[in-house]
Amino acid sequence: MAFKFNPFTGNFDVDNDTGAALSGYVVDNFTLNGTDILNKYVILTSAPAVKAKTRLVVIGGIEQEYSADFVVTTNSANRELSWSALGLDGVLVAGDKLVIAYS
Repeated sequence: MAFKFNPFTGNFDVDNDTGAALSGYVVDNFTLNGTDILNKYVILTSAPAVKAKTRLVVIGGIEQEYSADFVVTTNSANRELSWSALGLDGVLVAGDKLVIAYS
């Protein structure tokens, strides 16, 4: 799985290294703001069916891909993905981009 910058949308898209989009994956693009940093989570478009298939890429000072089991809290209103378990507290700053792909 790879993340590629799409100059037409200004976002990062996920593909299977052949240029074809991964079917069945949701890709959320975030530019972190102060509230995100304070909360230590972002709210996903939908709840991941399989947490182990979730991939997170940080675009910024520590450009890197993470593929751990994420803490995803689902309640009636939110699908919150926390990055605390990855040791990114205090590392991520407002303006960093996160690309999260999940099925």
